[in-house]
Amino acid sequence: MKKQFLFLFLLVVAVLTTAAYHIINENWVLFRKAESHFARKEYSEAIPLYQNALKEGSDKPEIITHLAQAHLASGNVAEGRRLYEKLMTEQPDNLAAFFALADAFSISGQFVEAVRLYREILKRDTHNRIARIRLARVLVWSGHFHEAIEEYKKVLGESV
Repeated sequence: MKKQFLFLFLLVVAVLTTAAYHIINENWVLFRKAESHFARKEYSEAIPLYQNALKEGSDKPEIITHLAQAHLASGNVAEGRRLYEKLMTEQPDNLAAFFALADAFSISGQFVEAVRLYREILKRDTHNRIARIRLARVLVWSGHFHEAIEEYKKVLGESV
């Protein structure tokens, strides 16, 4: 009888603790659920969870980044760009946001905007080889071969 009572008591405590945690830390639960969907590439399921976590006041910095990535991956390019632009305004030193938005512009064929962003990255960090290579690649895609060659030479350390 004591074992059954102890088991029942522990079960009730576990259920009440879990319920209390979900009520008290709702933001964290929403974020974890969204992250779970995001990791499984279920972006349309992750988007509303990230949005709810933001509405509830979650302060996780990766929420906006993952929300933007989820929008881009699910085909909502305009919203993904808007979120990245918001992130760039709020965190101007966040080069990852600049890269992500430049990549989004590149993928959608908006090469002028992509070039502008890669050049902005290089203005902030002149020795960023990845930005220079991506800039050169976009210049090739947009038909600016001479400029692309100059950027590739800079990457290789050749005098221009």
